[in-house]
Amino acid sequence: IEGIIPTDAVTVITAETGHYKTFLTLDMAMSMAAGVPFMDKPIEAKKTFYAAGEGHRDVRMKRVPAWRMVKGLDPVPNFKLGRLPRISIPAEGENFIKGIREQLGPSEPCGMIVLDTYARSMGGLNENDAQDVGLFTVYADRLRHEFPGVAIVVLAHTGKDKTRGTRGSTALRANTDTYIEIESHRDKRIVDFHVVQHRDADDGFHLFFKGSPVLDSLYFSPITEQDARKALASDDELSGPKVGGALRSLQAVGISKAVTTIVLAQHLCPQQPEQSHEDWQKQVTRVSRELGKLSRTRLAGYCEKDGNVLLWFLPG
Repeated sequence: IEGIIPTDAVTVITAETGHYKTFLTLDMAMSMAAGVPFMDKPIEAKKTFYAAGEGHRDVRMKRVPAWRMVKGLDPVPNFKLGRLPRISIPAEGENFIKGIREQLGPSEPCGMIVLDTYARSMGGLNENDAQDVGLFTVYADRLRHEFPGVAIVVLAHTGKDKTRGTRGSTALRANTDTYIEIESHRDKRIVDFHVVQHRDADDGFHLFFKGSPVLDSLYFSPITEQDARKALASDDELSGPKVGGALRSLQAVGISKAVTTIVLAQHLCPQQPEQSHEDWQKQVTRVSRELGKLSRTRLAGYCEKDGNVLLWFLPG
């Protein structure tokens, strides 16, 4: 995909868990399989192989049907969904390559191979050990050489410190041709797709997407940076007026009626009907962390510390 995913190269796409990297990568892979544009960039139709180690059933039963419905394409015969090989087990790696060869016709090129995720493919190895990570990058390079012109796309998780990028040893990024970071505003399903480095094109640019419910899944459509910024600024979940309104609704007036951070976070982001309890708890945890950070800056007037506990209230 010109300027985004290079051919004959290894691309790493990294994000925190649950920040939509699978949705966007699947969109790119299926666009190539169907020969339809991605971000208005023309794509030659070629077979693509998506090896899912996480959420295999959701990809097959929810995300693929949603994509086909949006595009009006059914079926997409060039798209092949399979199991992810664990590189610690040589036979799995060999069988994965053999399976791709069996799906390709004589002299037929392979367009894209997606490994979802790096951590699952490293099963049995240590992703913090540069030597073990080297085994993975050797296998990724082997795929590149076995299928000339292919784009190898590896999905990875961001570590606890997001500024350091992909979790584990830096050896993965050091052996990567193109490196992409994804961040999202989950409540509004807005995604910032940041091409940090690119082998064959300019890097440092951002693409933006907004997700919409389709069937039991989501589909992400491109939007402009201006529209993304406007959407995020229009209803800041942690703006002063919104936090003040939440405290008023909770009748938290005066320190004697103060509420804890978790209570305020739950009130600010009530569980939605389509949202699982686990996803809601993650959202509440994220908002609680943000409240803690903002308590020292723009929300300082709404809270007070009592020992190690942060209490939230409107001045009485």
